[in-house]
Amino acid sequence: ASSGSPKLWKTLFTEGQKPSFLWENLVSRCCQIWSHSHVVSCRLWILSEGSEEKLDLVKVVRFLINSSTFNAVNVESFVDIPMALDESAWGRSEDTVRSATKFALDCLLRFDYERKLRSRNELPDCIVLLLLIARLGRKQVQFVSGSIMDRLRNEEGDNRNWLLLSLLRLYACFPFSMNLGAVALRTNLKEAVEICANDWLSWRSPMDDSLQDMVEASLSINSSPRSVQSLVDTAKKHPLLLLRKLDRIIYLLERDALALGSAVTKDESSVVVGKSLDGSLSAVVQGKPLKVDVKHWGYNYTETIWMAVLDVVSAVPNEVLFGCALKMGLTDLLDAYLRLVFIQSQLRTSDRLSKLKGRLTEFFELFKTNNEKTWDTWLSSSNCDLSSLGAIRNVMMSCGFITHEQALENVKKAHKSESE
Repeated sequence: ASSGSPKLWKTLFTEGQKPSFLWENLVSRCCQIWSHSHVVSCRLWILSEGSEEKLDLVKVVRFLINSSTFNAVNVESFVDIPMALDESAWGRSEDTVRSATKFALDCLLRFDYERKLRSRNELPDCIVLLLLIARLGRKQVQFVSGSIMDRLRNEEGDNRNWLLLSLLRLYACFPFSMNLGAVALRTNLKEAVEICANDWLSWRSPMDDSLQDMVEASLSINSSPRSVQSLVDTAKKHPLLLLRKLDRIIYLLERDALALGSAVTKDESSVVVGKSLDGSLSAVVQGKPLKVDVKHWGYNYTETIWMAVLDVVSAVPNEVLFGCALKMGLTDLLDAYLRLVFIQSQLRTSDRLSKLKGRLTEFFELFKTNNEKTWDTWLSSSNCDLSSLGAIRNVMMSCGFITHEQALENVKKAHKSESE
C-alpha cells in the first residue's frame, strides 16, 4: 500500500539482514520513491515504536537523515537553512527527539567511527542526525547536549572519547545555543579538545569568519580599544574557538616585527624602532663611503599590538589556557615573544621593553603555577628560531625572566625525568 505498514517497515529495518549493503541501498531507494505520507508514517513509526523492535541502527539513522529536507547526508552548514514546519514537526516533539537522539547515540557507540569523528568534512551519519536535530533550535541543542552528558556519566575509554568528540562537534556548530554556564559542560568540552586538539583546529564553526575579522581588526596599527575589548570578551566566553586562531595571531605578530624599509612608515608613538649597539656600519658603494644600518626581524615592533595579544590571551580562563591551549599553539606564541624580547634586549631601545616584559613575567608566573610539569618541559625544549642558545631556559635567563639558580634547577629536573 502507498501508505505502508508496520509489517513492511519492520521487515525493511530489522537487524541482521544480509547482505547489509543491499538492504542499506534499498532503504535509500525507498526514501526516493515512497510518497510523502508514506515516508512521514514510517518515520513516525520508527520514532514512536521502533525502540521496542530490534532495528538496524545504521539503516534507521540513514533513513531519518535521507527523509529530512536535506538532499545530501554530509552538509557543510547547519545554520540558517530554511525548513518547512510540517517537515520538522518530528524534531519539535520531546518524545520523538528523545527517540531520534537515542538511535544516533546508540549507533555512535556501536561502531568504530573514530576517523570520521575527527574529520573536518566526512561526518558519520549518527553525528549528522544529531546536528539536524540541533539545527531546529536552542532547546533541541540543549536536549542533545544533555543526552550526551547523561551518557558520559556512565561511559569510559573509547566510548567516552567518542561522546566527547560528539559534544565538541555540537558546540562547534552551535556555540551560541550551548549552556556554557554549566561547569560540567565546560569541563567536558575542554577534555574533548585535549584528546583531539589537532583535529579541532580544522573543524568548521559559524564563528570562524567573524573571529578572523575580529583578530585582524584588533591586531592592526589602527585598532581601537573597543575592538580589542570585543576580542577579550570573546576570549572569556568562547576560549576554545578563539584559541583556534593562535596560528593567525602568531602570523600577525611575526609580520609586525619585520624590519621596516625606508619607504615604510608607522605611527611613531606606538612603534619601537631599535638601533644596534655598535651603531651604523661603514660601507663603500661605487667608490663612495656610506653609513649602513643593518636590520632584521625584531628590530622594530608595534607595542600596542603585542600588548593587546597578551591582554586577549590572558582573558582565557586559566584551566583552558594552561591546559588544552598548550596543545593548540600557546608555546609557539610564547616562543615569538621570547625571540622579540631577546633581540630587543641587544639594542639601544631595550629600555622600552619594561612594560612588555612586566606583562610577560606575570604570564610566565601563571604558567608555572597552573601547570608546573608542562612549564618545566617547555623550559627544557628548544626555540627553533634561537637554536644557537640551546634550551628555552637559556633564553629566559638571558632575558631576565628566570635566575641562574632556576635554570639549574630545571636542568636537574630534566635529567631526573630522562633517567626515569
